[in-house]
Amino acid sequence: MRIVIYILLLSIFSANLFSQDLDNQFEEIIPYTKELSWTYMDGYIGMIDRTGKVVIPNQYTKIENFVNRVAVCHVKRKKGIITINGKILVEPEFDNIEPFGKLHYKIKKKGKFGLLNSSGKVVIECEFDHISDFKNGVAYTYKKKKMGLIDISGKILIPNEYENIGEFKNGFAQTEKKRLLGVISITGQELIPNEYTFIDAFKDGAATAFTLDGVVMINLAGNILSKQRNK
Repeated sequence: MRIVIYILLLSIFSANLFSQDLDNQFEEIIPYTKELSWTYMDGYIGMIDRTGKVVIPNQYTKIENFVNRVAVCHVKRKKGIITINGKILVEPEFDNIEPFGKLHYKIKKKGKFGLLNSSGKVVIECEFDHISDFKNGVAYTYKKKKMGLIDISGKILIPNEYENIGEFKNGFAQTEKKRLLGVISITGQELIPNEYTFIDAFKDGAATAFTLDGVVMINLAGNILSKQRNK
């Protein structure tokens, strides 16, 4: 019985020493999970496990909440990404990083936007003025007042060469270039060149379109089915 009491007292004494040692090492310790705690020292934040082992050194000015075991970290005005076990996925070199859908992060550097994938790899360099949300597996890019198209892997489907790309319906959308209209597919293929001042809605695979010379009936392959010139 005395041995059990001795071991219990020794454990309590050791725990108190351990706690005092941590208190001397950090200004503040705040529990985060059952296994991990935030640590604060000289304006920097880090993380330790329940044994007191440093998991993330105190070198960050802010660490956002972990989602799927990764978090955006701040070093002054720059942002990167770290894992919950302290691995640096992305060095803090970007002006902003924010979740972008389920598979990407939108990054910003020198006023331009790009994309990271979920593993921290740059799939789109920071070269665009804006990147829209993904819809139907594609996103619009904006650069020098021109629009382009990328897929969810970051592949450029259409370079930034259109004044406007409309909403995709049934897998295709109208485009505008030099004030003339055309049609592209959602994979980036040009179906109808930009030669028309107006293209009506397609019905049964054909649509009425207006040119500078007259009115034509076209299909989605860009073939002119009939033509009527202006008088």
